[in-house]
Amino acid sequence: MELLEQCSRWNEAGKYQAIVDALEAIPDEERTPEMDSELARAYNNLADPDQPEGAAMLRRAVELLLRHEEYFLGDHCWNFRLGYAWFYLDQEGRALPCFREALKARPGDEDTQEFIDECLRQVSLPHFPRSFRKRTAAAWKAFARQEADLRRIMDEDKDHTRGDELVEKCESILHIAFEEISFEMGYNGQKHELILTPEGNIVRLFELVYFKKHAPGAVLEHWNILVGRQPVQGIGLRTGDGWEITGEDVQVWPEQLDERSFGLSVFCEKLLPLLDEDEGRAWWMLTTLTDQTLGEMAHIRLIDRFEALKAPKAEEPILLSQLPDRLKELGAGLSTDPELCLENYTGYTATADKDPDAGWRMDVMAGTTCCVPVLNGYLNGDDSYMDDLHADGVAAGFLCYPLEGFTGKDRSRQIFGFRDRLEEALTDDDGPEALTPTGGATGLYCGYVDFIAWDLDAALRTAKEFFDGTDLPWAGFHVFRRDAANVWLKREQDAFEAGEAEGDAAEEVPCTPENAEAFYRQIGRWDRETEYSRCIRALDVVPEELRDCRWACAMARALENYAVLGEPGKDVLPGERKTALTVAVCLLDAVWKEGWDKSEWNKYMACAFRHLPGREEEAIPFAERWAQLDPGDEEAPAVMRQCREAAGRHGRPDSNDEPPSALARAMMDYLGCECAFFAPMENDDPIVDAYHQARKEGAREGFVPMLVKVDDILWECLVMNTWPGHGSRDDLDFDPEKAAQYRRDALAAPLADGRAVLEEMLAQRRQEDAEDGPDRDSGAPDDGEEAEANDLFRGYWDPFSRKTSPLILAKVPVKNPWEVFAYLPFGGWNDCPDTPQLMAAAKHWFEEYGAVPAVLTHDTLEFELAAPAPAEKAMELAAQHCAFCPDVDQGGGWTVGTLADELRRSTVWYFWWD
Repeated sequence: MELLEQCSRWNEAGKYQAIVDALEAIPDEERTPEMDSELARAYNNLADPDQPEGAAMLRRAVELLLRHEEYFLGDHCWNFRLGYAWFYLDQEGRALPCFREALKARPGDEDTQEFIDECLRQVSLPHFPRSFRKRTAAAWKAFARQEADLRRIMDEDKDHTRGDELVEKCESILHIAFEEISFEMGYNGQKHELILTPEGNIVRLFELVYFKKHAPGAVLEHWNILVGRQPVQGIGLRTGDGWEITGEDVQVWPEQLDERSFGLSVFCEKLLPLLDEDEGRAWWMLTTLTDQTLGEMAHIRLIDRFEALKAPKAEEPILLSQLPDRLKELGAGLSTDPELCLENYTGYTATADKDPDAGWRMDVMAGTTCCVPVLNGYLNGDDSYMDDLHADGVAAGFLCYPLEGFTGKDRSRQIFGFRDRLEEALTDDDGPEALTPTGGATGLYCGYVDFIAWDLDAALRTAKEFFDGTDLPWAGFHVFRRDAANVWLKREQDAFEAGEAEGDAAEEVPCTPENAEAFYRQIGRWDRETEYSRCIRALDVVPEELRDCRWACAMARALENYAVLGEPGKDVLPGERKTALTVAVCLLDAVWKEGWDKSEWNKYMACAFRHLPGREEEAIPFAERWAQLDPGDEEAPAVMRQCREAAGRHGRPDSNDEPPSALARAMMDYLGCECAFFAPMENDDPIVDAYHQARKEGAREGFVPMLVKVDDILWECLVMNTWPGHGSRDDLDFDPEKAAQYRRDALAAPLADGRAVLEEMLAQRRQEDAEDGPDRDSGAPDDGEEAEANDLFRGYWDPFSRKTSPLILAKVPVKNPWEVFAYLPFGGWNDCPDTPQLMAAAKHWFEEYGAVPAVLTHDTLEFELAAPAPAEKAMELAAQHCAFCPDVDQGGGWTVGTLADELRRSTVWYFWWD
C-alpha cells in the first residue's frame, strides 16, 4: 500500500499522529507536495488552537502549504487547508481569500461557505481572544520575569557563541505580543538595550511605540527600550557569507523633494555583483546601513525615495558617512524620537463620489492622516496591513456619522467642532490605553474619525456612549477593509426606511427579520433594472439564519440572469457563465425539501440546467414540475421542449475526438516537444484543468506548458522569425535546423534587464502619445467605477461559434517561463515586442509578480498569476503594460488608473496587439 493511501486511511480513522510520525520521518527535500499537504491536514486536525503547541502545529501547517502555492494553483483542498490553519490562528483576514479560492474550485461547498461567512463576520467586528492591550501586558510580564536571565547570558557570552540561544529566548517572549517581530539587543556600557525595529513599516511603528510605552519600571531599571535602529558613527555591516560595507563605501546623491522630505540615490561598487545576483538583499544592506547612519526614525521620517544605482551619477557625490551633516545643513532634524514619525500628519483632498451608495469614504472631499499605508490599503482594496494588525490583536478603522444635521453659515465650524469633541471623548481617561487617533475626513454625506484600536471593545464602548448622547440618527464603525460590513453603534429604524420612488438616494435596505419585504422589493427593482451584480452582492451578505428558500430563489435568479443576459458593457465569458449557473444549482439544491412544491424553485432549477452545456436533460423533470404547479405559465412547456430537443441532439458536448488538422500537426512538429491537441469546445474546463496539471508536472519535470492557438497567422510569424525570407499561411514547410538554431541563440544570448527594457518602452510610448494629454496617466477610472477582475483565459475563444479555437497544449522544454518565447517567437511586428524584449519583460514580471506566460495566439498573449499584483505596485505595473502593449486601450473612458484597478484584482493578464 502506498504511503499516501495509508495516510488517507489513518485520516479516516482519526489517527492523525500516525500521519505526522510517518511523513515527518521523510526528509523535507524528499517529500512530495502531496505529502506536505497531507501532513498539513494532519497538523490541522491535531491542533488545539487554544494551546501554544496547537498554535505551533497550525503554523507548521501554514509553512508546509505555502511551499507549494504554485503547484496547487486552484486546488480546493490546498486552499481549504491553508484557510483552516489561518482561521484557527485567529487570522481570518488571511483565511478569507483562501476559502474564497476553495469555493471557486468547489462551488456550493457548504463547509467552505460557512468559513467564508464567519471570516467576514470576524474581520468586520473582530473579537480577539486577546487584544493587543492584553498581549502587551502579558509580554512585559514575561519579560520582567526573565530579563535577569537575558542579562546574564549577554554578560557571560564573551566569545559570542550564545547568540542563537539569546535571540530564541527573547523572541519567544516578544511573540506573546507580536506575530512577527524584528529586534536587536546590546549593551551601551550602562544598561542593556532592546531595540525594536519596524523595518521601515510605519504601521508596525504604531504598535512598537504603544508597546514601548508600557514597559514596566522594573524592566527600565536595567534596560533601555528603544524603537528603531540608533545612529552610530563609523558603523559597518557584515554578512555571514562575506559581504561587508561601511559608510565610506557608499556614494550618495541627496535630493530635497520638499520642506521635510528627501530622496537618496546611492551607489556601492562593492555590492554590484550582489545587486545583480540578489537585488533585494543588496537593498536590505544599503537601507540597513542608512538606518544605522541616520537612525531608523530619521530615515523613516525624512527619506521618501531610495534608489540603488548600478552606475554612479555624473554629479559630485558625498559619502554615506557624511549624509547626517549634509541633511542638517539642509535644515533637517535627525531626532531618534519615534513619536515624531507618528505625529507627521498628511493632508489630502479627493474627488467625492456623489453617489450615496458608492461605499463608505467614497464621498470624502478632504482629510488628514498620520497612517497613510492603512488608508491607501483601504482605498486600493489591499488588506495586507490590516492582516498584519489583526494577527497581533489590533484593529484599524473609522467611526462614521451623518453630516446632514449640520446646517447654517457656520456648518464647517460645527462639523470640525463635533469631530474635536468626539476625539476628546475617545482619548479621555483610559482612552490612550484603548486606541490611538490617526486622522479624520469630511465627506459630502458623512464625517469620519480614524483610529488604531489596541482594545477594540473598550474603544467601541466609549464611542457608543458618546453617540448615544447626541441627536445623530445613526453612527457606525467600519474597519479599513472594503469588503467588511459596517457595525452600527447607534441606529434609529426610521432613518433606514427605504423609499420606493425612482432615484431614491436612501441607503440600501439590509435584510433583517423586520424589513425582509422591503429588502426583497429592493432586489426585485434592481433585477428589473438589470443590476444583477448588485443583487448578488446584496444577497451575498444576508445573515446565514435568513437564507431560506426565498433567498435561494432570489440569488439563483440573479446568478442566472447575470450568466445568460449579462449586464450593459460587460461580456460574460463561458467559464464565468458556467460557474454562476453551477452555484445557482447548488444553492437551490440546498433547500430542495422546501422548494419542491414551489413553482418558482422548480423554474430556476430548470432554467439553470437548461443553460449548462450537456446538462439540458436534467432540466426536464424540474420543468415538468414547474408546469404542474403553474399551468398558466407558458414558459415552462417551452423550456421542456427546448431541453428535450437539446438532449436528443447531443449528449455531452465538448468531446475531443476531432483529429488535429494539417496546420495543427505542422505546429506540433515545429515545436518539437510533447503536445496535446484540443478540438473546439463549448466548455474550456478540460483545457484549463489539463494546463494546470501540466504546470504541476512541469515544476517537477522541467518544462513550461503553453496553450497555443492553431492559427495560420501565428504559423507564418513563427516560421518567418526563425527562417527569414520564408513562411506563408499556406505553406506548412519549415526548416527544423533553423528553428533549433534560433532557439539555441535566443537562450544563449545575454538577457537585458526587464525593468530597463520596459522603462525604455514607456519613454518611447510617452513621446509618441504626448498629444493625447493626461488621459493615459490618470490615476483613477474616469467614471469612478471599479474595474472588473480578470481571472479567466479569453484569448482562445471564438466569438462567433462561442467555442474555443483549436488549441495545442505544448510542454515547452525550458527551465524558466520567460524562455518559452525562444520556441514561440511570435513578435517583432508593429508594436509587438520582439523575442529578446518579450523574454526580458517576462523574466522581470515572473520575478516581481510570479506571472507566467500561458496562452498565445497570433495577436494575443496571456499571463497567469497565483495572486493579483500588490495594490501599491498596480499603477507602476499598469504603465509597464501600456508600454509593452499600447493597444491595451480598447475601450472608451479608459485610463491607466482603470488598468491598475483591474490588475490589482486579476490573476490573468491579457495583451492584444493590432
